[in-house]
Amino acid sequence: MTTSVKSQQEFYNQYKNEVLALSSELTDFSDGSMHDVINGALSTCLNEVTELIVSEFVKTFFGLAEGQDLEFLAVDHFGDDFARPKANSATGTVSFSRPDTNAGDVTIPAGTIVKTEKDANGEEIRFKTTEEVTMTGTSISAEIEAVDAGKIGNITSTGKIIVIESTLSDASISVTNNSNTAGGSNAPTDDEYRVIIKNLIVALAGATEDAIEGSALAVSGVSLVALTTEQKVVIEYDIGAGDIKSGADYFRIPYPVIYIADADGNSSPALIEDVQNALVFTKAAGVRIIVKGAVPVNFDWTGSLTLNASGPTFNELSSDLSKIIDSMTEYVNKTLDIGQGFNKANANAYILSIWGPAGTDDITSFSTSVPSGNVSINANEKLIANTVQIV
Repeated sequence: MTTSVKSQQEFYNQYKNEVLALSSELTDFSDGSMHDVINGALSTCLNEVTELIVSEFVKTFFGLAEGQDLEFLAVDHFGDDFARPKANSATGTVSFSRPDTNAGDVTIPAGTIVKTEKDANGEEIRFKTTEEVTMTGTSISAEIEAVDAGKIGNITSTGKIIVIESTLSDASISVTNNSNTAGGSNAPTDDEYRVIIKNLIVALAGATEDAIEGSALAVSGVSLVALTTEQKVVIEYDIGAGDIKSGADYFRIPYPVIYIADADGNSSPALIEDVQNALVFTKAAGVRIIVKGAVPVNFDWTGSLTLNASGPTFNELSSDLSKIIDSMTEYVNKTLDIGQGFNKANANAYILSIWGPAGTDDITSFSTSVPSGNVSINANEKLIANTVQIV
């Protein structure tokens, strides 16, 4: 049985060989001959029909279907909840303030535009308030949402949103973000969408750890999750008496907590709420799962290496090590989970597995000098690459 699609030329040759084998008189296959015309048309049609059959067959497999065909397959099999997620807008909070209240109460309407200053390329990131607030004193907070959906709205530093584009009745009002914005995500690529489909399928099991994590990861904007169990110390209480029960004992109640973060290790109230809503359909009845945002922890990593003079990209790496630095950054941001610390030996082995003899063979050694030892973090924290360098 053939395992590959025949080309038009292969169909042509098969026809020619069959004819030549039947009669020595049917031998004229020169350009423009009767056999050449018939064979060319027939083999072309067979090739087009075969390619059509294969292309339609491919659409029936999640690993092979692409674009709208992939979404149609997912929705057709599992329903509308499996539709490809749209790009998501980042959300956060800004603080409006003013030096005095001489202008009286000031209404800041929903849709008020605030933004970052223009960067070196003249680009700015615009946000709009999602609620109307009234400033009666000298400061007030308001929820915001990025005007343009996507990761571009994820502001990872405070004090960046400082421009008020809209006109307010008090010109002395200024704005700033005292926390990061988070949850912005681009529409997933086909490969990313396949991962979402996989997580949603896992979530169908319901109430298992994998299902809970899968439901959270399927929420647009969530890149990292960590499910853990925390305990709360309680004591028996007499509700009727309104006091601690006589002879009561202290005991601990375990409860599940899931920490979530976007690709930058940040979260927002809106992103947490989206995950909380998604878990309603996965958790067991009566079980409360608390969703919290992971705490990003900036992490500096300095390494040193020895290049392989006979490596395939020796000339490029001799002048620019950015590709290896990118691998270091990816290890910290994407490979290390929430609550997972930094182990020097594992990190060195990771880089060598990509760039060392077992990988591209571009380096012969790699070692970490900063940090000087392993780094441990709390269960609710996520290491995020800050200064990553090779010296």
